[in-house]
Amino acid sequence: MRIIALSLLGLIWLIAHGASLAQSGFWTPAPGTTWQIQFTGLPVDQSFDVQVYDIDMFDTDASLVAALHAQGRKVICYINAGAWEEWRPDADQFPPEVLGNPYEGWPGERWLDIRRIDLLAPIMRARLDLCKAKGFDGVDPDNLDGYQNNTGFPLTYQDQLAYNIWLANEAHARGLSIGLKNDPDQVPDLLPYFEWALVESCFKYGWCDQMTPFIQAGKAVFAIEYTEEGMTLEQFCPQANALGFSAILKHRGLDAWMQSCTQSAQWQRGISFAAWWRDQYSSPAADQALEELAATGATWVSLIVTCYQETVSSTQIQCLTDSRTPTDADLIHAIQKAKILGLKVMLKPHVDLNSDPNHWRGDINFGSDEAAWAAWFASYQSFIVHYAQLAQAHGVDQFCVGTELQGTTHREAQWRQIIAAVRAVYSGPLVYAANPPTEYTTIQFWDALDLIGVDAYYPLTNKTNPTIAELIAGWQAPLAQLQALSQQWNKPIIFTEVGYRSVDGANMAPWDWQTLGPVDLQEQADCYQALFTVVRDLSWMQGLFIWVWETDPNQGGPTDTSYTPHNKPAEALLQCFFAGICNTAALFRVERATGNVYADGTFFGGGADVAEYVLVSEPVELGDVIEIDPEHPKHYRKARAPYSRLLAGVIATQPGLILGAREARESQALLALLGRVWAKATTENGPIRPGDLLTSSSKIGYAMRCENARQCEGALLGKALTALDSESGIIQALLIVH
Repeated sequence: MRIIALSLLGLIWLIAHGASLAQSGFWTPAPGTTWQIQFTGLPVDQSFDVQVYDIDMFDTDASLVAALHAQGRKVICYINAGAWEEWRPDADQFPPEVLGNPYEGWPGERWLDIRRIDLLAPIMRARLDLCKAKGFDGVDPDNLDGYQNNTGFPLTYQDQLAYNIWLANEAHARGLSIGLKNDPDQVPDLLPYFEWALVESCFKYGWCDQMTPFIQAGKAVFAIEYTEEGMTLEQFCPQANALGFSAILKHRGLDAWMQSCTQSAQWQRGISFAAWWRDQYSSPAADQALEELAATGATWVSLIVTCYQETVSSTQIQCLTDSRTPTDADLIHAIQKAKILGLKVMLKPHVDLNSDPNHWRGDINFGSDEAAWAAWFASYQSFIVHYAQLAQAHGVDQFCVGTELQGTTHREAQWRQIIAAVRAVYSGPLVYAANPPTEYTTIQFWDALDLIGVDAYYPLTNKTNPTIAELIAGWQAPLAQLQALSQQWNKPIIFTEVGYRSVDGANMAPWDWQTLGPVDLQEQADCYQALFTVVRDLSWMQGLFIWVWETDPNQGGPTDTSYTPHNKPAEALLQCFFAGICNTAALFRVERATGNVYADGTFFGGGADVAEYVLVSEPVELGDVIEIDPEHPKHYRKARAPYSRLLAGVIATQPGLILGAREARESQALLALLGRVWAKATTENGPIRPGDLLTSSSKIGYAMRCENARQCEGALLGKALTALDSESGIIQALLIVH
C-alpha cells in the first residue's frame, strides 16, 4: 500500500503542476545537431566547431554561457536529477530518507527515491532556477532510469514516469528545453514531453534503435560512446550517421577530448589508385581491383594520372596518352566506377621525368633563368587546368594542384596564379601535396588552398625490426611539426600519400621504392598499425590516402615487396581502421622483434597463416599434420599415428606472414603457427569453441577438443580460434610447436 500511495503522490504532483506535453516554443534541436560535452579538465575548451555545449550547471558561471551564446552556440546545463552527489553545494539539503544505495562505479553518489517528489521538488526547482538564471537553453537531467537499477527503493515504471514528466514540466515552466537521458524503455510514453534525447553507450550495448522515435519526430539524439569500453569511431559512426544521431566518442571522465561522427563522416579514408599505362583504368581487371579497394571500407580514392617532361631541365610537360598516361576516357571510366561504388574522388595529376633517371620531380628548378620559369609555369598551367576542367565536368570531389614539386614552390606568385586558374574552372576543395620534411614549412600559399597536403614518408626508426611502440615514438616529432603548421595556417591537414613497402627495413626510408631486400609483411603491417594509432585522435587531421593500390587485382601477396597492402596482412588493418571490421576470429600475432604473442587481431585477414620454414625429412603436402622425426630430431615428418607426443603442427595452407622470410629449399616446408586445420566435433568431447585446447583425434589429420593440457597427454596441438558445432570442418587455430 505504501508503494501505491507514493506513486499516487507523484501523480498528484503532476496534476497540481500541469501534466502538459512539450509545447512548441521550447528549443528543439534537429537531428544532426553538432555538440560537445565537457565536465572535467576545466576551463571549458570553447574551440570546438559545434552548435551545442553541454556543461555542468554548478561549475559554470553566467559569463561562460554568455560567451558561448555570443559564438552562436546553444548551452545545456547538466544536473543530476536521479542521484545524490556528496560534493555538490546543496548536498546537505537532501533529506536522509531519499538517499538510497551507493551508485556502483561512481564514488560519492547515492540513488534518490524519486517517488518522493514532495521532498525533492524544492531542491530540483532551485537547480532549474539556477540554470535559468545563468542563461542556459536546456537541461541535461542525469539518471532518469533509477527504476531499472539497484537503488534500494522498490521503484516502478510508473514511479519513474511520474518523476520524469514532472521534471520536464518544471523545466518548461522556466522556458527551458529538456532532454531525456537514457531511459529507452520509456520513450513511447515520454517522447511528447522531451525536446531531445541524450544516450550513453547505446551502440556498445545495442539499444540505439529504441531512441529512433525522437529522430522521426524531428528531435535530436545526442549519443556518447566511451573509449574505456573499447569503442572507436569506425565501430559506431556508420550506424550513427545512418540513424541521424549526433554521436561522439569521449573519455569516461568527460574532459575536453572529443571525436565526432560528423568529423568521422568528413574524414577522408582514402587509398591511391594508380594506372601507369593507357587503357589500364578502363579494363575489367581495374574495375575488379577498384571493387576490392572499396571493400576495405575506404570512403575516398585518389586517382593518379601522370604526365611527363623529358628531363629535369625541360620546360614542356606532355601527356603521353599513346603509352604511359591514362587517357581522359580512362579517367572518366575510373571516376564513374568509383562513384558507383560510393567512393568520393580526389584527382591527383603528377609530373614525372621521362628519361632522366638521375633526377626526380622534386629536382625541377630553373635557378635564375626567368625565361625557363615562365615557359615551365605556362606549360604546367595548361596541364593542370585541363585536368581541373575534367574534374569539374565529372563531379570529382577534390583536386590536387601539385605534388612534390619542391624545387618550384618557392615561386609563390606563380603558384598563386596556378591556383587562381584552377579555381576559375573547378569549384571543389583544393590541396597541394608537399614533400617532407621541409617543403611544407617553406610554402607561403597555403592560405589560397582549402587543405594542407603532405606526402608523409617519414623515417620512423633506424632499425629493421622495430616494435610498434618504437614506430609510434618515431611519429611524435613529425606530428608536433604538422600540428604547428595546421595552427599557423588554420587549415586541416591530410596525408595525400602515406605508405610502406612490405620489405625488411621499410620504416627506415618509406620513400625508397627501389632498394631490394627480403619480404617483410609484418613490418609493413606494424607500420600501418602505428600510423592508424597516432592519427586516430588528431583533431587537426582530416584524412589520409594509402599509397598505393594497383589496377591488377592479383598484385600483392606473400612474396611481394611493393607498397600495395592488397592481398597482404596490412589489408586487414585497413579494413579495421576504415570500416571498423576487425578480425576477431584470428586473435594472435607474433612480434618479430621480441617474439611476443599479442592478442589484438592485428593480422591474418581472410585466414592467412603465420608460418616458419622447418626442415622436413620426407615430402609433405599442404595441410599435412606433422610431427618431430625421432630419427632426425631437427626435422619433421608426416604424423604416423594419432595422439603422438611428437605432433608439432600443420603444414601451412595459405601463409600470409612468414617468420624469417627465407626462401624454401627442397628439404624445407612451412610449418603453420596460426592456420586453418581440419577438426572434428566428437561425441565424447563435444563441440569446439574459441579458446578450447586441441589435440589430435583418432582420425589422422583432424583435431578435436580436449578439456585441459593434461587430458591432451602430450599431444596438445594448440588453441581453437573459431567454433565447430558438429561433425567435421575447418577451423582456425593457434598451433603449438613442441
